[in-house]
Amino acid sequence: MKKYAFLTLSILALLALGACSDTDKITDVQSDNNNQPTITAGEIHTEFLELLYAENDFAKREKSSQVSSATTTANEILIRHGLKPMSEADVETELQRGREMAQMDPVQLIESILTPEELIWWDRFSWEAKVFDAKKVYRQHCNLYGAPTEGSMLSNLLDMSLSSAEFWDVYREKDIPTYQNPYIPMTKSWRGVLRFVVAVVVDGGAGAACAAGGPIVSGVVGGLASAGADGMIFD
Repeated sequence: MKKYAFLTLSILALLALGACSDTDKITDVQSDNNNQPTITAGEIHTEFLELLYAENDFAKREKSSQVSSATTTANEILIRHGLKPMSEADVETELQRGREMAQMDPVQLIESILTPEELIWWDRFSWEAKVFDAKKVYRQHCNLYGAPTEGSMLSNLLDMSLSSAEFWDVYREKDIPTYQNPYIPMTKSWRGVLRFVVAVVVDGGAGAACAAGGPIVSGVVGGLASAGADGMIFD
């Protein structure tokens, strides 16, 4: 489907953006001039994953069932917001992209999509933050170093990553991965330092890279990539 063809481009492509505000829209939803709440990609991502995992563990389903379920969930959100639905082929492409990204070096993945200046902010933050305290550390770093520029790749990455960390911290709290990313030291827990948490990095990177499609599409695609990565890690 042509509308979504650009979403399957390499994560290395730097696309046009739009995302969280300097006043921490990640955690405090802003309003527009009509006093209507602004929807963020992170919120859509969380909604998507909550719906997808509501009945049972998505990673444990048959692959054919995964595509069908993910397509239904994605289109429920897209259609509600007046957007064109995705085909099963589109959804499978994004799930597979997440699986492939889960096998990449998470540090190099982020380095490939951020500018050198943005990378300084991310490195400082991601070395300190862990899955369970990512939002708290984010606020601290905004206070100390200033919030990421609204509309930047970094702000989109953080919007998706923080939402992802919050979801997986709860859902995978007691689960042990069946797959180890070869680029992550074996001593690193999947819930450890944020820069090494594959599902979070994949989610944030995929969502940020397709931000030109708007927060709804960005949130759904980021969620699909994260679900694909999760299937690799906890299958």
